Amino acid sequence: MTSKCLFMGKRFAYSLAFVCLLVLAGGVQARGQSILEGETESSEIISDSSGAIAEIMLQYDPDLADELWPFYRDLLAGLARDIRVLVICPSELAALEFIKTWKPLLEGHEVQIINAGLPISIWARDRYVSRQCVGFGKRSLGFVPVGESGYEEEKYNDLLILEMLGQSRVMPLVLDSSLQIEGGNVVSNGRHVFVGANVIDENGVASEEELADELGVIAGREILLVGDRHGEVPWCHIDMYLTPIGDNTILVASPRMAEMIRLGHCDGDMDCVDKTWFESCSTDSFQQCLDDVAKQMQRNGYQVLRLPAVVNASEYAMVTYNNVIVDYRGGVRTVYMPTYGFPVLDSMAAAIYRSLGFEVKTVDVSQIYLRGGAVRCLTNVTERHEVGFSRLSQTKHRAVQFRDLPGSTGYGTLLERSDKRLMRRGHRRCSW
Repeated sequence: MTSKCLFMGKRFAYSLAFVCLLVLAGGVQARGQSILEGETESSEIISDSSGAIAEIMLQYDPDLADELWPFYRDLLAGLARDIRVLVICPSELAALEFIKTWKPLLEGHEVQIINAGLPISIWARDRYVSRQCVGFGKRSLGFVPVGESGYEEEKYNDLLILEMLGQSRVMPLVLDSSLQIEGGNVVSNGRHVFVGANVIDENGVASEEELADELGVIAGREILLVGDRHGEVPWCHIDMYLTPIGDNTILVASPRMAEMIRLGHCDGDMDCVDKTWFESCSTDSFQQCLDDVAKQMQRNGYQVLRLPAVVNASEYAMVTYNNVIVDYRGGVRTVYMPTYGFPVLDSMAAAIYRSLGFEVKTVDVSQIYLRGGAVRCLTNVTERHEVGFSRLSQTKHRAVQFRDLPGSTGYGTLLERSDKRLMRRGHRRCSW
């Protein structure tokens, strides 16, 4: 991949004063409070590293069914039974196809399959950042970014559908914000919300203070902007290279580690790690940028450990073991970790997670990752509970339910209202 963030050499400057504003933004709410329509309780972005997963959201594209099949097989088989599953589909036929294919693995879960009636992407994480009231409270207003001028139809429809689901009370209402921050560029633990520094350039801010305030209100706690002093980031989405696994430890990707593993274990047999990947990689500049991120995390008081990664300089793809979801229940920390069909790298990454006390559930993304993402990109955790909480005893009806939005009364009005709301929120750099 030639990243529009690092490999294409895209650089931008930001002042030290603005960085300070962003770091302190978690405590700034007065001006940004206006973006919270009807929200009265203190809310925050859901942590990636703590709590039991209560609900996940997936987005299904039937045109990619074969590529998604291994991913769904492993993910759905590994989910705890008290995890609700919400699946958004582009058509009634796609929804019924999903139910028919995956019902055996969905049995025992509370499941809602929704026909949204519009073409969508498979990236459930990017167009929705989940928030809850502080302390694993009730779900709070969600953050849906506004579209960029280059958004294709499917991405814009992702935004539109999430607005519609909020209006329909299937999901929480959406914050009234004009920021462009995709969910893959936001990760968090109990201390910080980590955001890629490219958020500045993406928003073309007219008022740095306004952006800092809005970010702080959305995050609900201290923001740590990740990038070097020039604002350069290793990859456009932070969840491809940085993973908080608690309030004190951060995992950062390392191509050098992957190369050392290859040289130490493959013995000249390039089948164990596809030779074409390593021949087309640009690791030096990428490695340096990731090393700088690791040092930044250490300066902020974190223990930093490294995970192997392989970056293809000519394609929009990355072999990353950072793009995971973590579940913590019953005293057990579980990581849903992607595998790519590279046995040595896959097993080494799993061994690292196990050494950190995780139960590892592997999820095969070998057919889909070349499109640019892995487990976290495809799976949005939309609600968490306290570690000891279980919904099984509270849920009387666990079954697969189908909801047909286009077939419901008032669908046209709902669609028009949601579209107008998106247009009103319009991105600072767009003119819809």
